[in-house]
Amino acid sequence: MRKVDYAKIREENIKNYGTKTHHLAYFADIYSARTHFIFEVLQNAEDALSRRPLPSTLGYVRFHLHHDRLEIYHNGKPFDNRDIIGICGIGEGTKAGDYTQIGKFGIGFKSVYAYSFFPQIHSEDEHFEIRRFVEPYEITITLSEDTLIVLPFDQLDKRPEWAFRKSVNADLAQFEISQAIKKLNIRTLLFLNNIEKIEWILPNGEQGFLTKENKLENKQNHWRIVEVRDHQGKREQWHIFARTIAVIDEDKEEQVTVEVAFLMDKNGKITRENDTELVISFPTEKKTELGFLIQAPFKATKSRDNIKSDDLANHQMIQTAAQLAADSLSVLRDANRLAVNSYNALPLDENDFPEDNFFRPIYNRIYEALKNKSLLPAHGGSYITSDNAKLARGKELVGLISSKQLGELFNKEKTTWLDASITSDTLPEFHSYLRNLVDKVEVTPESLVPKLTAGFFSKQSLAWLIQFIQYADEGAKILRRTPFIRLESGEQVALPEISNSKPTAWFVPSEAEKLDLSAFALVHTELAANKFVRTFLEKEGVREIDSVDMVVKSILRKYQKEPIPFIEADYRADLRQIRKAFADSNDDARVKFVGELNTVTWLACVYASGKESDKIFWKQQNTPNLYEQPNLPIPDRVNAYFLHPSVSEELNTIESTKDFLKKCLTKIVPLDFVERHILPTYPKNDSTFDESNYRNDLNWIHKAYIEGDISAKIKLKNSLKDKNWLVCHKLNNNGYIHYKNQNEPNLFSNNLMLTWFQGISNEINAYFLHPTVTSILRDVIDNLACTKNSPVITKTPDHEGYITILSYKGNHKRGLNGFDPDWEIVGLDEVINNPDLLDKRDVQLWEILKQHNQCIRGKIITSKHNDFRNPNYEDDIISKIGRKLIEKAWLPDKDGQRYKPSELLLTDLLERFDSSSINAKEVAEKLGMKKPGFEKAADELSKGNPRKRELLEWISNASEDELEKFEKLKPKMVMPQPAPSFKEGIGNLYRPQRGGIASNEAHNSNNPLSNPERYQKNANQEIEEKVIQHKITPQIIRFSLVRESPSNQKVRDFLYEEYQGRCQITNNTFLKASANTDGDAENYFEACSLLPYGNADYLNDAGNMLCVSADTLAKLKNASFVWLEDLNPIIENFKNRRPAKIESVKVKINLAEDECEITWSERHFARFVALWDKT
Repeated sequence: MRKVDYAKIREENIKNYGTKTHHLAYFADIYSARTHFIFEVLQNAEDALSRRPLPSTLGYVRFHLHHDRLEIYHNGKPFDNRDIIGICGIGEGTKAGDYTQIGKFGIGFKSVYAYSFFPQIHSEDEHFEIRRFVEPYEITITLSEDTLIVLPFDQLDKRPEWAFRKSVNADLAQFEISQAIKKLNIRTLLFLNNIEKIEWILPNGEQGFLTKENKLENKQNHWRIVEVRDHQGKREQWHIFARTIAVIDEDKEEQVTVEVAFLMDKNGKITRENDTELVISFPTEKKTELGFLIQAPFKATKSRDNIKSDDLANHQMIQTAAQLAADSLSVLRDANRLAVNSYNALPLDENDFPEDNFFRPIYNRIYEALKNKSLLPAHGGSYITSDNAKLARGKELVGLISSKQLGELFNKEKTTWLDASITSDTLPEFHSYLRNLVDKVEVTPESLVPKLTAGFFSKQSLAWLIQFIQYADEGAKILRRTPFIRLESGEQVALPEISNSKPTAWFVPSEAEKLDLSAFALVHTELAANKFVRTFLEKEGVREIDSVDMVVKSILRKYQKEPIPFIEADYRADLRQIRKAFADSNDDARVKFVGELNTVTWLACVYASGKESDKIFWKQQNTPNLYEQPNLPIPDRVNAYFLHPSVSEELNTIESTKDFLKKCLTKIVPLDFVERHILPTYPKNDSTFDESNYRNDLNWIHKAYIEGDISAKIKLKNSLKDKNWLVCHKLNNNGYIHYKNQNEPNLFSNNLMLTWFQGISNEINAYFLHPTVTSILRDVIDNLACTKNSPVITKTPDHEGYITILSYKGNHKRGLNGFDPDWEIVGLDEVINNPDLLDKRDVQLWEILKQHNQCIRGKIITSKHNDFRNPNYEDDIISKIGRKLIEKAWLPDKDGQRYKPSELLLTDLLERFDSSSINAKEVAEKLGMKKPGFEKAADELSKGNPRKRELLEWISNASEDELEKFEKLKPKMVMPQPAPSFKEGIGNLYRPQRGGIASNEAHNSNNPLSNPERYQKNANQEIEEKVIQHKITPQIIRFSLVRESPSNQKVRDFLYEEYQGRCQITNNTFLKASANTDGDAENYFEACSLLPYGNADYLNDAGNMLCVSADTLAKLKNASFVWLEDLNPIIENFKNRRPAKIESVKVKINLAEDECEITWSERHFARFVALWDKT
């Protein structure tokens, strides 16, 4: 290969351009940004790649930015002598005669001098440096497989004398070039033909790339589909159309290529792109306001922010681009690339393209194409021309009127609807564009009214008429003026002009077989039979034949002649006509109609007591003993009548007849009825009990209380309190019935029969409400019957805590702080004297004592005066119950052996006994139990000294006054507290995976219950016991955290069996790292209480818990929570379920602003329901 003569080129250029450089400063400011050289280098690479002979590798350009230089690689044709002369000259480049190249005037490469005074080029055998713009010097070889351009940054010690600009330090150069390279986007490659990949590497190691791939190409029709993407995963596909034309530039004809590119969405449909600058090989700063790109070698201003508007070649190219864009629409249509939304990519707003706008030709050409070609999207997926198009106002109109009907209405056979999705709401710009494109294109209900004639309607089917009426009712009210009502005769009529004017058509009455209706215009039976049509026409004034006249003239006559027969079916039909007459008449007509009714005995009645139920009595409105039926049986002794059921069933369905019936009837007041007819029959003989009659009495009492106001409720309670009206049974009395007053002191809650009293075989003085009472009065039982939830009977202290023990002349006695020496625990003797029973009740007894520890022993005040002047105090009085419990060996130690309280420490008790609460310690004190640690402490402290031991025992039993005196002798001191080991706690936060995965086969309990009724009953019973226990147990507020502990282990086991650790809300879980005792790894879950149970042990139940994941627990504790469904119907449906027909229950909630649902298994929800019902 011939060696390039650099000296010759250099001398020739010095001769041509001289030795001075100040005029070359022009090149330093030729572009708006000095980083623009990147695009010039890319254009040079594009040119070099285009001249490769039969390229077999991917055309690429790589920018490698270093701290002191920029290296640019490309695999285009290597530099030869001609290229070197061109790059060192001005206007001498290889592109100088090519109109389509940016560097036409030979100055493009000079832009690199904005950063480098000594650009270097290494290309195959050529290695040279360019100085003073035009002087090449051969330099040391740098090996590179492809062409390498090196741009050394400015160095202060190497600044040339001929420098024409200020120095740019390396840090600033590196920063500016880094920013410019990173701003290269995927569209940089879009219109380049030879560069298929751009790579870049920055000094900090950051890298990136842009690539381009032709996915599909049609060379015959000059279009291609190009995909561009970058290293961050951004990807775009463009459908590009190209057209080559000849333009005149400086009196020369040049061949140029004009291109139009449409962005495609993921479905391959054209979509609008908003960032659409004009492209001249690369994007410029000129906005086009188009929804697609156009590219051509336009002549731009130096800053590339505008186009030379007076240039002939520019005008030729924009006209070509306009025609190409218009022609491409047909290709896109045939290729199924157009969706309705695609039209938003077109220039739709004429205001964006005024007449003097450079891009106005594009608006015009596309407008002409859409006007004259089959390019408009039609309903059903086809395309139509504008003169056959109609645009519906509303999608419903398209569904109503077919193309055939549309053509008939507009007298044009091929008239077709445009796509129904084109509305002013969904596609406002395209909708407005179409209205300007086509004269009278929009069809509105208003424009249809004069075209919808009786002749048109008579040709349509009844089914279509029904559809039309629905459309007219739902929005297009103006269409109601048209004659769309078809009569039985086949005629078409319109609605009455005023809804309350005389109807233009009538409905046939539902029961009018014997009536002559020939004089009436009757609505066609198929229209009348349609529920929607009938409702619509009735609303618009179409109604049945005047029902008042029909009743008065045809129906009431039969009730004016005796005897009056009663055939229920016929009578109901008459009642329906009467009801209709009420509904149809206005206030004035109704007054006259009621007057007609009052003259006839047409009301069918029966005895109120139910006797002789088949006997009918005919009454008028004002019969004095005609009562409103209370839905409860009336005793035979009350002489009264009720309306026959048919009257209420037929006439209570609308307000007017309901009001009429109320005026016909006298209303029974339940409270008056109870006081007049029920309570006088009590008390009854204990040996007589008719449950049926008693149930009826209770129902009346219940009704009187529920329906009464506050004063009526008080009156009823006062009436009841002096009557022995409560049927009870005595414990172990073989079901013998007793009538008791509601204030009976030994009347206990039925729940206690299942807990405290269960197992007591002796007959004791304990009474319980009969099941009939609890079932009927269940929701008011607490208001009407004072049953006790504890076996304790004690006096109620006054507001100062005093219990009145005796109050007689000169002898007054009361207990302090709630002390009642005569208190009673019913059944106590049976419990503490029966070992088997004591084993089941000892903890319950302990809890009772905790609640009433003040009654074990206490103080009494006596005085001769009722105001307790000059009182005497009796200290440490032990009640009878207290004495029994102190002297009886009933408390178990940890081995189960029973001892007297004085023989045990509080800590000696079995674990099931509460020994830590304040109440427990008070009970221990009152029972005289050994004081915790006293024995050991006494031995240790006395060290065998009997005097010290005696003194310690004295202190332990000293009174408050004695202790107060003794405390003054000793200094007070606070013992230091132990500090927790933080380091040890942190060190233990390590949990490796251990154990294999346990099989779930044995734990699958998510199958339907074989006997849900029995399961629910057992769950209910268990909850009832817990509630009872809660009510008799003093409560302590505890933390509500549900952690693994013996107290809730049963609950956690239940949840794991039901859900295998999966969250009831998200269904998520994960395997715990630690293994269980069997060596298996279990799924992790949290047990979350719906309600805190620290002060209610009965809530420590699976029904109050959810199996949730940790993140769900955090949301439940801290985030917002709303029930989205009413639980009542869900619970009722669950209760009424059929066996083996349900596996789970779901309830929708809103948790942390997200809609989700809680899923319960059948067993779990049964426990939830038990809590719901019993607590």
